[in-house]
Amino acid sequence: MSQENALIFIRRVYDDDTLMAKLVPLGYEDMDGLLRVAADAGFDDFSAGDYLAAAQRWTNARDTELADSDLDLIAGGANRFVYKTNCAPYLSCD
Repeated sequence: MSQENALIFIRRVYDDDTLMAKLVPLGYEDMDGLLRVAADAGFDDFSAGDYLAAAQRWTNARDTELADSDLDLIAGGANRFVYKTNCAPYLSCD
């Protein structure tokens, strides 16, 4: 159930620009910061391990075909975590 709650949080982040804005200033490896943001948003029932497992599932399940808007971001050199892409926040997709 904890991984499911982490997955719900990930989906919420990509639907809620305010929540995404709280994560953007954090470093890529600041899992404690991510968990604090999650707890503040009412998602305090998953661990870093649960989050990473859920993020991997979410990333693998997403459509890997790029939309025109994704291509525009790539051409502009945008940070993939600031914008909504196929990679979950704080999960290395390189």
